[in-house]
Amino acid sequence: YSFSALKKPADSIRFYETALRMGYPTAAAYYNLGYLYERTRRNGEAMKTYMEGLDLERDYIPLKERAANLAYMMRQYRAALLLYEEIAGSGQASPASMNQRTGRPRALAIFLSLSTVGLLMEASSRRLM
Repeated sequence: YSFSALKKPADSIRFYETALRMGYPTAAAYYNLGYLYERTRRNGEAMKTYMEGLDLERDYIPLKERAANLAYMMRQYRAALLLYEEIAGSGQASPASMNQRTGRPRALAIFLSLSTVGLLMEASSRRLM
């Protein structure tokens, strides 16, 4: 993890890429590498890395949260919705992702908003047909 805090993210990226290639795949390594890709504005690579990490360990909530948030930011709403739904349905969320006022995961609020938008868009497209 300390490598992701370096001022030279390119060095950290090389470290994690090498570690993964050498056969040390962990959800945390994929999380850190994806985060570094995000920091260097390589969002496509970040999303690919997050999804590879989730293939390895589907229930690693911090990784799932980063992937969901990035998908939302990249306007990949269907992917974001599916990931937020998994987070909300798991009953687990990292403390940083909890809404301090309600005590519920922020992902749940985003999931509910996306679901509402999706239903409205679906209803609207039916009326146009």
